[in-house]
Amino acid sequence: TRQANVLQLLLAKQATSREHFAPSELPALRELNLSHNLMSSLKGFGYLPQLKILRLRDNRLETLFCKPAPDDKNFRRGLFGMPGLELLDVTQNQLQYLYGLQYSPLKELKMLFAANNEIVKIEHLEKLRQLRELDLSKKLCHDQPTALRAVLLMLPGLTSLKYRQPGLKHAFFQPHLLAGGSRGQRGQAHDAPAED
Repeated sequence: TRQANVLQLLLAKQATSREHFAPSELPALRELNLSHNLMSSLKGFGYLPQLKILRLRDNRLETLFCKPAPDDKNFRRGLFGMPGLELLDVTQNQLQYLYGLQYSPLKELKMLFAANNEIVKIEHLEKLRQLRELDLSKKLCHDQPTALRAVLLMLPGLTSLKYRQPGLKHAFFQPHLLAGGSRGQRGQAHDAPAED
């Protein structure tokens, strides 16, 4: 069918809170954009094994976690059903924690954009070993220096970390700029222009 060949689906700005999809009808889907809607949960997403890019900017997400039912032996909902995901964009939501990432099979995730949330603590990133770009800018946690050191230790492959720094509107940390330095000295912070 024609649906079986759909690779990209754009449903942004639909003012929808619709959270249930029929992934079996879109087995080849590689990119899904549901930005600028009213999504509050990921639990309605089924198994999307080919999905590489998921954009959920400017929704109402409060958590990335989906709790499996006690009798569900093969849970494939939410992030559990996206094992090939490489880019996750949850910018401008209502997230306070990144809880759920540590349980998800996101072994291929390379880019995580979570700016403009109400994140109070940076954690649950330890299994994202392929992560290269991480955006946690604006409204970031209170224990920032300690948290940033922890992120660098748990994600040795990180090449770009965007965050909020006191006195700067944005800052970038690029660990590769000090090649050959010790792990505690492998990057520099840079002032960056403000985003509108």
